[in-house]
Amino acid sequence: GADSETLAVHFEAAGKPEMAWKYYAEAAAEAAKALAFDRAAKLYRQALELWPTPGEAGRSLRVELGDALANAGRGVEAARTYQDAATRVEGLDVLQLQSRAAYQFLISGHIDEGLATFNQLLAQVGMRLSSTPRRALLELFSYRMLLLLRGLGFQRRDAGEVAPEELLRIDIARSCALGISLVDVIEGATWQSQALIRALRGGEPLRIALTMAWEAVHSASQGRTAVGRTARLIQSADRLAQEIGHPHAIGMATLSAGCIEFLGGRF
Repeated sequence: GADSETLAVHFEAAGKPEMAWKYYAEAAAEAAKALAFDRAAKLYRQALELWPTPGEAGRSLRVELGDALANAGRGVEAARTYQDAATRVEGLDVLQLQSRAAYQFLISGHIDEGLATFNQLLAQVGMRLSSTPRRALLELFSYRMLLLLRGLGFQRRDAGEVAPEELLRIDIARSCALGISLVDVIEGATWQSQALIRALRGGEPLRIALTMAWEAVHSASQGRTAVGRTARLIQSADRLAQEIGHPHAIGMATLSAGCIEFLGGRF
């Protein structure tokens, strides 16, 4: 029942790093759970300094360190930590971590690094950023028309029923949409509509709720002409989020509802 950090400090001082790193990692996880993300990042780094050999535990610690830094708002450090972790994994995990890195670069204002990372990532999965602003506008129009014609219906599936590669493409498209929307609204809206279409085709409810909520924000940015569409989107996103009860979906629906009110001038 002793405090994890206290145990870590004593094991480290006693020359037992193989015990100390485990308790530093445990203390870091406890700090992250308590939303003390800066403290969690410090403790994860202490655990990594004592981690003796490469392996799954070391890789997991780096990802958790990246998450703590991201949650603390330290985007550039988080991005570089994710990039470091990506060099130590294989397969789809590499792309997931590269996607997180690109997103953190963009939202922390490191636009060139973020776009470069996204370009490298997209080339590996057969996707690409728009070559020109005109191209982005044409692609946005085509995706919006497709959404209008197909509607928001979907055949519900568990994540395990959808191909991992397709789930990854949805996640990458959503990362592009969220990150790029902050610096290029048209390109961001293009990726957002693509992400929603992919999510609806996949049928996995968490991803649908997340993409539908952010689509509502983009819809709200069009002003009064899109009031009806915006309302339908955010109502559907909120209803689905409440149904599945996932905190990320509920939080995204709530955040998006606030953005919609703001964009409508209802401060």
